[in-house]
Amino acid sequence: AMPMWVADMDLLCAPALVAALQARVSHPVYGYTMQPPGMWDALRRWLLVRHGWSVPMEAFTFAPNVVSSTVACVRAFARPGDGVLVFTPLYGPIQTAVKAEGRALVCHRLRRGPSGQLDPDWGELEVTLARPDVKLLIMCSPHNPGGRVWAVAEVDHILGLCAAHSVTIVSDEVHCDLTHTAWGVKHVPFAHASA
Repeated sequence: AMPMWVADMDLLCAPALVAALQARVSHPVYGYTMQPPGMWDALRRWLLVRHGWSVPMEAFTFAPNVVSSTVACVRAFARPGDGVLVFTPLYGPIQTAVKAEGRALVCHRLRRGPSGQLDPDWGELEVTLARPDVKLLIMCSPHNPGGRVWAVAEVDHILGLCAAHSVTIVSDEVHCDLTHTAWGVKHVPFAHASA
């Protein structure tokens, strides 16, 4: 009998793969540093086909991960001491990054609604966005944790509130393709909704 644990097999790996891995392992930097030709075009086509969002090639910028990208945005769009609003519960490293950059972490607690999903208190959200110290809203779409996918009307409402109060939105959409379209749930890119 041959064991097949979660797609692991007791078969020899192809020599070409072993050689490629050995060559890569001999390099001391293991981050995501390569940008193969065609990567941005493939991403651009994927966003257009999957989300109906046409993104110009010059809009893409390489970043090693979501947290370092978030830090760059916090530095760019909020000064030390400014309020940065997040919906909680939230992926911990993003909250830690906001505080580490000397910005005030402002939390809006999502509450479980009648349908079981995490919902904002829209009135309380508007009051918080109207605060003069709040300069930036970091969204997770879908929300992390919880997988809350924002409907078009909700995205439009959040965009309208932020525009009314001059709050910049940074939207972490790294998990956008993990939505369950079979359940009638469709991801709405914040930048596409605002176009």
